[in-house]
Amino acid sequence: MPKGLSQILDSGVWDVVCLQETRTSQKAIPAIPGGYGAAWSFANKNGYAGTAILCKSNPLSVHEGLDDERFDAEGRSITIEVPEAYIVNLYAPVCQAGFARLDYRLAWEECVREYIANLMVIKPVIVCGDLNVAATEYDVFSPIMFQNLPGFSFKEKQEFKKLTDLGLVDLWRAQNPYEKQYTWWSNAGNCRKLNRGWRLDYILVQESLIKGDSTACNASVRIMKEILGSDHCPVSMRIDF
Repeated sequence: MPKGLSQILDSGVWDVVCLQETRTSQKAIPAIPGGYGAAWSFANKNGYAGTAILCKSNPLSVHEGLDDERFDAEGRSITIEVPEAYIVNLYAPVCQAGFARLDYRLAWEECVREYIANLMVIKPVIVCGDLNVAATEYDVFSPIMFQNLPGFSFKEKQEFKKLTDLGLVDLWRAQNPYEKQYTWWSNAGNCRKLNRGWRLDYILVQESLIKGDSTACNASVRIMKEILGSDHCPVSMRIDF
């Protein structure tokens, strides 16, 4: 909030804002400017993980978590329903050094897919958030250097493909097939200035919501690398239903 988010919200431009790693608790909910209502998913552990969705209009419904205590204890997902779609906000667990948390991550991925598939039966789905994976060689500045490391391992990339195989389109990549833009930079080694980053943040849109081909359709995604204040930058989408 003190690093620029409050000014972004005060602009009133965004209908829906999805946040990950909020690190707040039910006892310390910040005041939200710009006339937004907020839905929160808190981690049981203070100062850890968490997600939130801010809305200009009241959603039809709000659902916290994935209905699985293994993952809901960390506040890694929250869903709102709007007339046209469900919007699912995710914060994927990091595998950690030596893949210490890989089994947890893979179980989370399976749970996410089942949850999203169930929503798709009811109405279309938009998935967004920090998915903590660089899905292709174009999504990390040095694919050779990071090959088979956490965030760029075969298993993590395979899980991302299983998610998109449900019928979700990585719209930014579809519209920019070979472009290298990133959404996260390490705080070490002047990485952001040198643009040595990873694309870890995504907006995935169910195919049925996309009208026209990827280059001329009713939706567009932008990586807002000019906005500072975090080691990630925002990703925005405009969609005309």
